[in-house]
Amino acid sequence: MEHIDGEYRRPARDRDVLLDALIQALTVEAARLATHPATRARSAVSTDPGHGHMARYQALIERRFRQQPSIEEMARELDVSAAHLNALCRRLADQSALAVLHQRLLLEAKRELTYTNLTIAQIADGLGFSEPAYFTRFFKRLSGVAPRDFRRRQFDHQGDGSPSSP
Repeated sequence: MEHIDGEYRRPARDRDVLLDALIQALTVEAARLATHPATRARSAVSTDPGHGHMARYQALIERRFRQQPSIEEMARELDVSAAHLNALCRRLADQSALAVLHQRLLLEAKRELTYTNLTIAQIADGLGFSEPAYFTRFFKRLSGVAPRDFRRRQFDHQGDGSPSSP
């Protein structure tokens, strides 16, 4: 976490690539801890196998969210049905499997709008959207504000024209 924080706070060449790698590593470690039998016993995590599936789904999202795979593809990779994956997500995350994937996309979009100078079109392309207008509608539907306005607010909060620090 300290390394991720440090990367956010100091602009450097290829920062976004390193941040992606660090976030993926953190997610994998969290998924391992969540599914490791000794950890489950120590932390009294439920023995419900759904928690393991959910952790595997979240790790899969971290690896594949930029390609925006279908829920059916994700379920196949997890060796469960799409209906089962949806039921798990609704039970454990109070939202559909697609909504969980969309929340990860939204988080990454917000990070890129805040911490990079990429254009809206570049962000949309990097997140697997076929066109910037679709990305803008997606972002506004989930966040309540257009990407351009979200970015502007980040600059306004800082007051000096630079994005705010985490």
